[in-house]
Amino acid sequence: MTEDKKPGLKPGLTEKICPTCGAKESEQEFVDFFCIDCQRRRHKVQLSYEIPVDVFILQCKKCGIYKIRRWYSSLREIGLDIPTLFKGEVSNIVVVSLSERRAVVEYVVEGEKTVTEIPVKIHKTLCNDCTKIARGYFEAILQLRGDREWVARMRKRVGREIMYHTFITKEEEFKYGIDLYIGSTRTLKSILRDEGLKAKTSERLHTAKDGRKLYRVTFLLRQPEAPEPESQVEG
Repeated sequence: MTEDKKPGLKPGLTEKICPTCGAKESEQEFVDFFCIDCQRRRHKVQLSYEIPVDVFILQCKKCGIYKIRRWYSSLREIGLDIPTLFKGEVSNIVVVSLSERRAVVEYVVEGEKTVTEIPVKIHKTLCNDCTKIARGYFEAILQLRGDREWVARMRKRVGREIMYHTFITKEEEFKYGIDLYIGSTRTLKSILRDEGLKAKTSERLHTAKDGRKLYRVTFLLRQPEAPEPESQVEG
């Protein structure tokens, strides 16, 4: 084999070896005598692009959803956020595969297509909703009143939409129905409207924030022609 005597290399060497991390020129792109990652850390060269050193992902230890920029229900979906970690003149970024250990990403930089394996780091935490649930947070109470069969059917009907769009902090059972403590008043209003359900409402001042009064709203949804409950709007 003919020696490739590149400038700056000692005689007998056929490729560069990064003096900081030991990466070889055949394994990693080089800038001068250092691999591109170490050179970036040394701040000796201002590159027109930046490739992430790792992919840092938050995972809710309660419900299992994932986040880089926003929360997603699956690891596959969070791949949509990985291109946002690349900076500068990088194009055609495609996540080839993603696991809890690594991300394989294809991209084009300086006119060349490159495939890079980037380590994934998972940090366990609580998402916003699970944090609120742990603190007992709620903005609205949905009271379902009627016979046992109607209440169960309505609980299933609206509960599915509630859990998809917000959360239920707790549930209380009564002789004539149940109370659901809901995370978002606005979301509950939207769900009831979309389902064509009309509920009686009452408001109670909860607190004031930045000079603005915050209310908790109780929604009473009663079975048509159901027997009058002992208490229509409790609490």
